[in-house]
Amino acid sequence: MPTSMNGTERIRQSFKPDKIRMLLIGESAPAGGDFFYTHSRMTIYVSQAFESVFNENFDDDLSFLKYFQEKGCYLDDLSLSPVNHMFSGQRKEALKTSVGPLSKRIAEHNPDVIVIIMKKIDRYVREAIKLSKKSCSVYTLPFPGNGHQNKFMSEFSTILRRHLRGKHN
Repeated sequence: MPTSMNGTERIRQSFKPDKIRMLLIGESAPAGGDFFYTHSRMTIYVSQAFESVFNENFDDDLSFLKYFQEKGCYLDDLSLSPVNHMFSGQRKEALKTSVGPLSKRIAEHNPDVIVIIMKKIDRYVREAIKLSKKSCSVYTLPFPGNGHQNKFMSEFSTILRRHLRGKHN
């Protein structure tokens, strides 16, 4: 059953930690379908990286998402409206107009680290970071699909080790 945008944002907010240490930023929740906080490919690969780095074994998505939250991690999206169903020009325009609102959310989130997940949104998210006047470590990873899963897992695991392992909330 597709999640409405109101429902999507309500679910996302329910997993927001008190202090965001690591902010992951994706493109958008998909039109018609599940997203990170309900179950997606990205949930699977992010969870696997956490299992590997923190020597954990999550029984299900909910146990992982609670751990993700406890570690001070949160996933936001460049666009809060789905863009995956749009034609290229529409999509670029939607992403461009999402920069300002994202910059305000980044300033509010005040993360220590930002991980951009999808190389093609890098320039938009970096512009939002610049507008937010937030200074923090920023990484860009490929989306964990289309053969990039191993690269994503390797690079994300390195980021987790560098910024979260051994640190407690």
